[in-house]
Amino acid sequence: MKNNREINKGELIRVHQRVGYVNMKKILSIIFTLLLLIKVSKKMWTIVGLLFPHLGILKQNATISIAVFILCLILLGCSHWRMRKNDFLLFIVLIFTLLISAVTNSTSTQSFFSQFYILFDSYSLVLVAILLNNQSMRMLNWRSVEATILVFVTLQALLGISQFISKSPIVPIMDASGDPVVNSIYYVNGASSNKAYFMFQAGAKLRAFGMTDSGFTFGLLMLLGLVVILKRREIKPWLRGLLAILYSVGIYCSYTRIIMFALFGFLILKVVSKKHLIFIKFTYFFGVVSQLGIMLLAYTLTSMQVMSSSTFWGSIVSRIQGIMFYTEHYSLNLIHFLFGFNNVVNSSNINTIYSIDNDTLNIYFDIGILGLLVIEVFFASMLLTTLRERVTFYQISSFMAVLALIGIVNSPYYFIAFLMILFEVERYSDGTSIIGSEIDAGISIY
Repeated sequence: MKNNREINKGELIRVHQRVGYVNMKKILSIIFTLLLLIKVSKKMWTIVGLLFPHLGILKQNATISIAVFILCLILLGCSHWRMRKNDFLLFIVLIFTLLISAVTNSTSTQSFFSQFYILFDSYSLVLVAILLNNQSMRMLNWRSVEATILVFVTLQALLGISQFISKSPIVPIMDASGDPVVNSIYYVNGASSNKAYFMFQAGAKLRAFGMTDSGFTFGLLMLLGLVVILKRREIKPWLRGLLAILYSVGIYCSYTRIIMFALFGFLILKVVSKKHLIFIKFTYFFGVVSQLGIMLLAYTLTSMQVMSSSTFWGSIVSRIQGIMFYTEHYSLNLIHFLFGFNNVVNSSNINTIYSIDNDTLNIYFDIGILGLLVIEVFFASMLLTTLRERVTFYQISSFMAVLALIGIVNSPYYFIAFLMILFEVERYSDGTSIIGSEIDAGISIY
């Protein structure tokens, strides 16, 4: 009788330990996913800092990047960490590129530390994606990750739709000096601005942006929500339909044509690529090549006045003119060709209305051809590996391919890196490779 009581007590302890372990995994998953979502929202933490000014230094955007990086290292430390030689090389080269870009572009007003700090903040998700590639994620629970994404996106959707209907930002968007912390959220007749007078004087619409930096990023989150509810079959049909309607309305309220194009592109690619994954590969690589090819068309398009006078084409031509402006502004030499101009920092010192709305060129002007090659090689290899190993990832793969396509006229590399992290978490959250091979114990480079 005594032995039975001891056995039952031992089983009860093991059950409690198991429940505690599962709950810890869920909590870690929620925290990790929430930090990533705040990061890809770009300005959410800044807005939180405006709501709670007593946060002090913690309200800086780079705080989230550092928190994500530290939590990533903790997760890897709690798991079996074995880094492949190729991933290790890409990680070291990218870190080296960030350091050299910060050194070569530091000025009397921008020190090396501040230059590197901002560069690290901009490319931290890429670094995390490389670190997590092929690593055991047994400390994370994929269902908790999905649930966190849906709750976050739903709250953003409700806030964004309320902003669109009320024509009010609702959340603070001006810093202490009176400058807006968001991008062009006011829109009318093809023109946009982040100044409030633009709406009152020109009768502009307010784009839904939630607590992000723009209608574009807000729209990407809505698309992410659609991808998750399409993947997660456990959601009840009525709830799936309700969320799909909510996210679709959010996309409309973002008033961003490129997001609407991305939605249609994703739906088409999802259907045709379910049995033919070659369409995903073609779309992705066509998008990357076209990002470079737009340079060849720039002078031709800007010379076509009939397109410039059109609302639709005027927006595209404005982007191309921005590309040409920065191409002519920066003086090229070998160092800058290899390591870039750190445009993410130095663009604030350039007096122009233009920005670089092209993913490839945006990365190039930041960290040069070396950094660009590291990112493009890693993204392409991850896409091909994922499609080769497990076809059930075709929905997120389709989303990533569409992002490469809209990278012609925007810069979504940070969101592609985020999708890569989601790839890796879903593939290895049980601690086992999707092709069935256990990840060996110990930290090593092979």
